[in-house]
Amino acid sequence: MRFNKLKLSKYGSFDGCEMTFPQATRDFHFIAGRNEAGKSTAMAGVSDLLFGFSHAKSQDYKFDANLLRVGASLSHNGETLDCQRKRGKVGTLLDSSSQFVSEDRIIRMLQGSTRDSFRLGWSLSHQQLRDGGRSIAESRDDVGQAIFAAGSGLVGIAETVDALCSEAEQIWKKGATARRWNIAHRELVSAIQSVKENSIRPKDWQDALEKKELLELRRDELTTKRAHLRIEEKKHQRRWRLASNVRRFEELKTYLFNSTTKVLSLSDEREFYAAMEALATAHRAWDAAQARLHDLDAQFNALSRDAEIVELSNDISELLEKRGAVKQASDDLPRRRANLATKQLHISNILADVNLVSDAKIGELRKHLPSRQTVSAIRDKARKLDRLREAKRSANDRVVELKEEAESILSQGAETDEPVSLPSLRSAVGIARKQGKIDQELRAAEVSKKDAEKRLAALITKLAPWSGGIEDLLIVDVIADGVLESRRLQLEDAQRNVAEEKSAARKLADDREQKRISRASLVASGRAITAEEVRVARKMRTDSWQPLRNHLFAQELLADPKSSVSQYEDSILSADGLSDDRFLSAKSSAALEVLDAEIALLDLKIKQTDERFEEAERLVAELLVAWEKELSMRTLPSLDPLNLRDWITKRQAAVDQHATLLTDSEDVTRLKEERANALTSLRKVSQEMIPLEIQMFAEALEIAEARLEELEGQSRRFEQREKEKLDLAVATKLAVQKADLADKAFNESLAAFTASTSAAALPDDIDEATLDLYEELRSELDAALDLEHRIESMDADCTQFTLKVSELGARLAVTNSDPMDCLLIFDRRLTAAKIVETRAEHFSEQIAQLKDEIEVEAGHKEAAVASLLPIKKLLLEQDIESLKNLVEESTSIRGLQAEKEELAARIVLNGDGLPLETLLAEAEGAASDKDAAVEDGIAQQIADLDTQLTEAATDLGIAKESFRAIDKGDEAVKAAADVEIARANLALESEEFVFKKTQVILLEWLLEKQREADKSPLLSRASDIFKHLTLSRYDKLEVDSDGSTPRLLGVLADGASTVPLDAMSDGTKDQLYLSLRIAVIEQSVRSGVTLPFLADDLFINYDDDRARAGLEVLGDLSKVTQVLFFTHHDHLLEIAKDVFGAADMHHCQI
Repeated sequence: MRFNKLKLSKYGSFDGCEMTFPQATRDFHFIAGRNEAGKSTAMAGVSDLLFGFSHAKSQDYKFDANLLRVGASLSHNGETLDCQRKRGKVGTLLDSSSQFVSEDRIIRMLQGSTRDSFRLGWSLSHQQLRDGGRSIAESRDDVGQAIFAAGSGLVGIAETVDALCSEAEQIWKKGATARRWNIAHRELVSAIQSVKENSIRPKDWQDALEKKELLELRRDELTTKRAHLRIEEKKHQRRWRLASNVRRFEELKTYLFNSTTKVLSLSDEREFYAAMEALATAHRAWDAAQARLHDLDAQFNALSRDAEIVELSNDISELLEKRGAVKQASDDLPRRRANLATKQLHISNILADVNLVSDAKIGELRKHLPSRQTVSAIRDKARKLDRLREAKRSANDRVVELKEEAESILSQGAETDEPVSLPSLRSAVGIARKQGKIDQELRAAEVSKKDAEKRLAALITKLAPWSGGIEDLLIVDVIADGVLESRRLQLEDAQRNVAEEKSAARKLADDREQKRISRASLVASGRAITAEEVRVARKMRTDSWQPLRNHLFAQELLADPKSSVSQYEDSILSADGLSDDRFLSAKSSAALEVLDAEIALLDLKIKQTDERFEEAERLVAELLVAWEKELSMRTLPSLDPLNLRDWITKRQAAVDQHATLLTDSEDVTRLKEERANALTSLRKVSQEMIPLEIQMFAEALEIAEARLEELEGQSRRFEQREKEKLDLAVATKLAVQKADLADKAFNESLAAFTASTSAAALPDDIDEATLDLYEELRSELDAALDLEHRIESMDADCTQFTLKVSELGARLAVTNSDPMDCLLIFDRRLTAAKIVETRAEHFSEQIAQLKDEIEVEAGHKEAAVASLLPIKKLLLEQDIESLKNLVEESTSIRGLQAEKEELAARIVLNGDGLPLETLLAEAEGAASDKDAAVEDGIAQQIADLDTQLTEAATDLGIAKESFRAIDKGDEAVKAAADVEIARANLALESEEFVFKKTQVILLEWLLEKQREADKSPLLSRASDIFKHLTLSRYDKLEVDSDGSTPRLLGVLADGASTVPLDAMSDGTKDQLYLSLRIAVIEQSVRSGVTLPFLADDLFINYDDDRARAGLEVLGDLSKVTQVLFFTHHDHLLEIAKDVFGAADMHHCQI
């Protein structure tokens, strides 16, 4: 994922800030800003955009929290997302038009990263870098644990090395005299001196020697027999030790073998117990429901219900609803009767006013009056007649007025005729106005064309070493980006392999030369003696001893006894001297052997590396030949893939510029043609008023517009006069028509009015006031009639209400004479009955629910019983209790099987490494009194043998003393034997010492090699970065596993001195932390997680040289992921321009 744009619309102190990040080969962006400019705010905005606003409000000090907006344009694997984020709980991710966007899109781009992992790994301030780096260095997070895991298995090796050194010192230590080698060495020196001082007498010496050897043989036989008895004793002890476990094991084995119980699987047993639990639960629930149902039935039956009042509840409710209306009616009847008398008097007065006298009732009188519709219609016709009379007069006056105005216009003189050439001139000028800027456009097009020609020439010049014209450039067969990238990666991989193999070979050669120099120095010092030299010396000693041995034992004659003895003595001195020297220089001798082994191994590795180097060079050569061939076929310049990509980009820029040049040329040609056509058209329609010498379109248009304005003025005056004449004629005709229509309408309305008054038996000259009296009379009659009906209805309602209450009182045995009091008694009794009925309904509902619950629990019991069917079929048992017993037996058998397996493991564990079958066979019949007796007999035999061995040792000591006490003439033979014995003891001690020292050296060497081999890839990469950041002052990082816990060390350039983390300067610590963090990021990128890396002033403690190195490292990182570098240090900008190139580095200013 990368940021194409970052939009801080309303966030913190930002208002409408937008930063664009163009993509390049190195996706590095330098973002500078003073203190308080908002660098940290921008980084916080990135986090809030990607993961949503946190609950804490920290950026709303300028804008309200609900108005905060931060947006971006993101791209990932070809997908682009333009989005913005607002504060809220849900639906906070919006698109550019503020429509909701699913969080899934941005979650896919984040590839599983969370806010915390992004903050700790990808968005770092200086403090976050130090905190995170310290966590890694102290192994407090996953990354640190991954780095230290490689060395964790080596922590105990140092203790083993110390133990071996201690054991070696028990054999020999410089300056010590009571060590085993020193004692053996003194015995050897004494024996050699005795050989020199005494002559040899073979016969006595041979007898003494044979006796000593017989006693030694006797001692060895006793020792062997005691060893066998020790083995037998150990066997009996093992049988006693395992007896109880074996017995129990055999008992379990027999019991399980004879058991007929079918063992269920663990899942079947779990299903059985789950079914039994479900069955028990269902039983309990069923019983509880039955108990509750019994209680509810009792409560329901205990209710006192009033069925009679409930049956009449509708009638009582109806009377209660009418109660208020009836009481209101009884109160209103006197007032309504008085109102009726008043209206009857008023009706009599109106009849007198309209000259009508009648004694008929109100209903009959109303029937003889004109209807309200008739009166209203006559009134409308009268009013209409008045309006039409006025309209007729007004129309006649308008006709007279228009005729007078027409005579006035006709008396005026005629105007000039309409110009004929105006339409064509107006059309031409309109078209010309649309082209009014054609002169400027033409000049601009010509300038653009010239600029395009210059830029094209410059771009073609930049395509060197390629030479040719634009036509040749257009037909070049360009390699696709994917293919080019593939070729580049292949070639880079092959060249990197060559460099790596060459570097490896050089390093191996250097190591081998160092080893050879060390070996030569060690050999030249004379302190190191190889095992081969000792072996050759010992062979010479053996060869010189053989004639003497044949002489002593086989009585063979010596050609030159003195020379043979002298030669034997010299060989002894030589072999012993070499052995002494090898022992004294054990460490150097062991180191020499290690060096020989390492040199042989390095020779083999160099050979293999050389072969790989030749193969890698061959592959590079083949790739280069194929590449050059492909370039030649496509007529492309001879460039490497990376430079060719830049060349293709420049070539595309030249092709695009060529397309721009063609477009500009077409525009120039088109604009020239348009200007010429426009001038010709203007001259044609302006009646040749535009001189031919005028070539500028603007001047010709100005002349044509002046002529157009003159002709349009003349045309407007003509059109105005004609319009006035036409409007007047039309108005006059319409006025005459309107006057005729008004006269006709008036006559028709008069006839309709007369007919209406005659039909209503009204006078023709009736006025509107009289019509109003008729209206009032009808209204009063209607009101009086309605009042009479209302009074009659109210009397009937009161009577019916009283009768109904009396009927209910009779049925309910209520004898009160007042209907309202009776109704109140009904209401109270009904309310109490309804409460009881409500409780009864509630009980009924609960009873129904409990019955349903009982049915459900019965179903649960049936389901639980049904779930037991597979177990029943499996165990061939239908009874639940029997089935339960069988399952419990199955569980018990499984426990016994587990106990048997545990006993087998315990027997093997305590069986001295013997297999189970052997131990079981061995333990048969163990722990009996007979075995105890046998063991006691073995112990007794061992004690006897110990006594015999003591005696044999004593006899052997006496034999040895006798051997040494032989005549002085035999002392030489004895001394020779003592020399061999002493030499053997010394050789044994020497070999053991050399073996221990060799183990120490080899372990130390293997420890170092193992550390190198097991070094974490993260640590290896971090070491390379750290070496670059510290300008090679430090060579690498390594994990020290010698202590109880591993720790991280920096190895200085000499390869030997180490510096712990606490001893480093603040700047060096920052560089180590940055090395670890970038190594982690690169590993994440290789695993497919590609997020932008945000760095805020990470170089606070860097000098300029190390800051340059840091920018170089970030530049390498920007080749694989986007890097946004925030800082307030101006000097870093100049360093960055120098590192990346001023033209290739993108720089933003906040």
